[in-house]
This record gives sequence, structure tokens and C-alpha cells, in this order.
Amino acid sequence: MLVVSLGFEELNIRSIMEEYHGRRDTRFIMSYPTSPSVERRQWAMLRQLLPADHGISLAENVRPIAGWDAESVYMTLSEWKHTYPEMVLAPFGIKTHTLGLALFAIEHNFGMYYTQPKSYHPSYTEGSGTVFCYLVKWHRVVAYDRHLVYP
Repeated sequence: MLVVSLGFEELNIRSIMEEYHGRRDTRFIMSYPTSPSVERRQWAMLRQLLPADHGISLAENVRPIAGWDAESVYMTLSEWKHTYPEMVLAPFGIKTHTLGLALFAIEHNFGMYYTQPKSYHPSYTEGSGTVFCYLVKWHRVVAYDRHLVYP
């Protein structure tokens, strides 16, 4: 299964999706709730990426996750892993979603596509809001293993 965290820039998502078109289920993670302009940009990006004959159920394959919630991204991937034990992750959305995807990929040794843009639009982060801090390790325990130590 291909999991794409959507942002505002296409980067090389289209070529990745073409590689998986018709062979695997594709899921999308989008940030929500957010401003109407951000939502419009994300949906416009999704429409731009999907061919007219995509056959993907948007009701089932698009998961809105709060932009600050890296843990929900991780838990969503854990849920999807029950049905699709092999995943390829494409974190092209916001950094907190990328963190959740990266921790999951590290734990399960899954591949990730990532493209660093050469430049950003001057208003790329407009409306992004408050900055948060995430601890990925606490007392030598990686975030995804904390349930083993701190039930």
C-alpha cells in the first residue's frame, strides 16, 4: 500500500503514484482542521494528482488528521498495517505528519520517498500557527516503544 501525506507542492508525488497505480491501494493523509484556504489547496493538490479513472474511494482512503498530531498519524498507520502489512510511505505533507510516518517507517523498516524542495514559496507556511515540540525518545525509550515501558 502507498500512503501519501499531502501538502501543497506536487514535488515528485505524481511519478510515485504512477508507479503504484492499479497495483496497490493508495491512502492519503491530510491535515484537518485548518483554514478554508489550506483545505482548498490540499484538495486541489489531490485532484491534480489523481487521474480521472483513479477508482480510489476518497471516503475510505482519505484520512484527515490534526496537523499537530504526529501520534495519530502513527496510530493510523498501525491500524492500516493490519490490512496491508507492506507499506511505502510518501511524507509530502506537514512536518508533524512526516514525523509520524518516519517513526513508523523506522520501527517497521518500511521505505519512504522524500524530496527536499530547492526553494519554498515565500508564503509557504502562511497560516501554519503555533510551533510544537515532540519528544521522540524519553529515558532511552523511543516514542513507538513507550507502551512497553509505560503502559
